[in-house]
Amino acid sequence: MIPRLPRIVIVLFSAGLIALSGCRTEYGIANLNGPTTFMPKPNYADTTSIPIKATYISGSYTHNAQNVAYGDNEQVEFGSIMFNHSRVEKQYDLSYGVFSFAGDYRVSPERLNPGTKSIWGVGGMVEGNLRLGKHYKNFSFGPRLGVMYEGGEYAEFRKLSDGQETDFVNINPDPVTFHTGIQMRLNFFVNDFSFGFQSYWGSISSRIRRNAQINTTLFANYNRWTFKAELGATLLLNNRGYNLTSFGLAYEIW
Repeated sequence: MIPRLPRIVIVLFSAGLIALSGCRTEYGIANLNGPTTFMPKPNYADTTSIPIKATYISGSYTHNAQNVAYGDNEQVEFGSIMFNHSRVEKQYDLSYGVFSFAGDYRVSPERLNPGTKSIWGVGGMVEGNLRLGKHYKNFSFGPRLGVMYEGGEYAEFRKLSDGQETDFVNINPDPVTFHTGIQMRLNFFVNDFSFGFQSYWGSISSRIRRNAQINTTLFANYNRWTFKAELGATLLLNNRGYNLTSFGLAYEIW
């Protein structure tokens, strides 16, 4: 017969595990918004059965809104460029695109390897949506798949620190990450002007585990131009989040 442990021992052991996990700082990819970023589409013209196609070039600037990234007293900022093509049918739409980015992640001076670390990478994504609402133009939802490679000094910093610091966890040790989820888009029209929002819910897949990921976009479109403002976030196990804000402009090139 196995003796029962005193309740106080169980309580102290559980409290110790919670304390240890709470002291560990998790570091992952710097660019959350890349594979989930908003891809502009042409406005669907009422009930016509003729598909509408368009190709866009987009530029954006991304940074963390507060002086907190994965760790305290850290900052991240980068610029990105994207090309995407969209095809809009009466009851569905399809979009795919590629992007690249480059910038810096400034690591806290409290870590063993502080300082400004370069970040850069490339990726791609594809999405398909069902269209609902009046004349099939106001509401759409569907799946999205994305893949991204992220390199640079920040990626090397995560590898190095994972073996040097006992309170450091590299949650995305592989340079390639996969992003899967669903998204919803709501569109409003006033003559030639349209505006709305898009919300994405999904996960980042890595060798260690999956992280929940969300991305919310406000957008406005007039003629060939589309403006977007995005907020991307992931929730970490230490009860803190990593948030990025992005502003961008897209132009329909053909």
